[in-house]
Amino acid sequence: MTLLLPALLFSLGIVILYFGAEFLVRGSVALALTRGIRPLVIGLTIVALGTSLPEFLVSFTGLLQGSSDIAIGNIVGSNIANIALVLALCALISPVRMDGSITRIELPIVLVTSVVFFLMCLDGTITRLDGIIMLCALIAFLVYCLRSGRTVSDDVETEHILRGSGSWKHVGLIVAGGIGLLLGARFMVIYGIEIARFLGVSELVIGITIIAVGTSLPELVTSIIASMKQRADISIGNILGSNIFNILFVCGFIALFAPISVEQTLIQFDIPFMLLITAVLYPIARKKQALGRIEGLLFLVAYVWYMYYIFTR
Repeated sequence: MTLLLPALLFSLGIVILYFGAEFLVRGSVALALTRGIRPLVIGLTIVALGTSLPEFLVSFTGLLQGSSDIAIGNIVGSNIANIALVLALCALISPVRMDGSITRIELPIVLVTSVVFFLMCLDGTITRLDGIIMLCALIAFLVYCLRSGRTVSDDVETEHILRGSGSWKHVGLIVAGGIGLLLGARFMVIYGIEIARFLGVSELVIGITIIAVGTSLPELVTSIIASMKQRADISIGNILGSNIFNILFVCGFIALFAPISVEQTLIQFDIPFMLLITAVLYPIARKKQALGRIEGLLFLVAYVWYMYYIFTR
């Protein structure tokens, strides 16, 4: 067995996964708008769900393939990448400003969700009961968001999506996106496991690193484009919302089908590292109301060190 073919097919899976998520989100948003659904509801449901589908499908496929390490590693790795890689790159492009609501509500919710997730992992298994609790928390979060009248969608972007588009085109994008997500997730899991075995690297490491970054591509591209357009609210909202959904939706839903085993290395280092970077972000946001280029560079350095440590431990 050579590494070339699995590496090419794995890379193809990343590309398919990215475009699948992009098509699904764009098609769903546009179709919902043409049907008169409020942009607020679209941003908090369809878009948030769409950007978490790559993580969900990869983790769920990994669990079906008998690899809990891929499933849980992808969730933890994606949340780390969203802050230490995606948010850091956004801050390097343009300082990411955070208003009072983000520091008072959304960021604390991410931190509390991460802490509860860690506590659920301490016994080495995320049970069906844990999954039910997560999904109930997700419903409560969505109800709160709807009642508070906040939105993570961008009116300018949705207007652009609708120009010259018909409902059938939107349906086509949704179907193509769904197929792309399924194929991309399957390619990434199957050939990610092959690469891990060929290199003698654990499936957990592959899940935390390569697969996690691959499933974070939609958030990465969306947030960077938003930063370049001086729309920091979209960048931070997309990242924090994705981290909440990755835990409450992805992990919660998967746990309903089968308990998820959690390795001790995750409990001892990776999840605490996820908590650490989230906790460090909070006082910076509270004090400066922004994540500047210096802070972004420090987060990026921390992520590079983390990747180095993962592959050498």
